[in-house]
Amino acid sequence: MGTCKLVKTRDQYKISGQTKDNRFLRMNVELGDKEKAAALLRSMVDYEASRNEQVALNNSTENFAIWVGTAFGGWEITDTVGADRIAVSKGELKKMLKAIEK
Repeated sequence: MGTCKLVKTRDQYKISGQTKDNRFLRMNVELGDKEKAAALLRSMVDYEASRNEQVALNNSTENFAIWVGTAFGGWEITDTVGADRIAVSKGELKKMLKAIEK
């Protein structure tokens, strides 16, 4: 699984993560302002997806998330063409959500 972190720039949030296939590349997933970021992360935590289900995140960077299952890291977030991807678990998303809401 790649490494990812929540980044706040002014009033905007994003997830910045090391891509799964190339440790030298980072991918940014724009989340929006506090309210949008919290809503997006909460929906990813609460959503009960079936294996390999793909959902559009409806964010400014037009990312998709694919539920690969808990054993494989949870969500894989991809760019618009699916070339780059980062993995993020529901536990990591919960920590990010908690940081935004405090």
